[in-house]
Amino acid sequence: MSKVNLPPLKVPPELLTSPEARRFFSDLAFTVYQLYLRTGGGADIIGGNTVTSVAVSFADSPYTQVNKYERIYVNAADGAVTVNLLPVNTDIYCDVIKTDASANFVTITAAATINGEVSQDLEYQYESAEIAGNTTEYVVI
Repeated sequence: MSKVNLPPLKVPPELLTSPEARRFFSDLAFTVYQLYLRTGGGADIIGGNTVTSVAVSFADSPYTQVNKYERIYVNAADGAVTVNLLPVNTDIYCDVIKTDASANFVTITAAATINGEVSQDLEYQYESAEIAGNTTEYVVI
C-alpha cells in the first residue's frame, strides 16, 4: 500500500460565489461544492484539504479508509476486494477506483447506507464511486 499526498486544489473564490455553485457539505477544513454548468451538466469541485491517495490490492482486503479525504485505487486482479468507509459520524470524502480488468468485484461498505443501499459494487475497469458522508448517511456524488 502506498500513499501519495496531492497538493490542495485551488479554486478561484469567484467561482464558489457563483449562483451555479451549491455547497454539498462542509466541516471546519473541507468543503465540497457541486457546480451546475450552463450546458445542463454538473461537476463537483473539492476545496480546502489534501486528498490522500492509496493503492490497495487483494492482499490488503478488507481495507478500511484511514483518512477523512481519500482516493483509493483498487487492483482486484488477484481476488475480490472490500473497502470499508470511516464511521458515518464524520464528514468524509472517498473516491474508490477499480484499476484492473478482472471479473472480481470491489465492494464498498459502510456502517450506514450508501445511496440507500448496504454496499456499492464496482465491476468494470476504471469504474469509480465518489462518496461523501455527513453525520447521517453516505451519498455517491
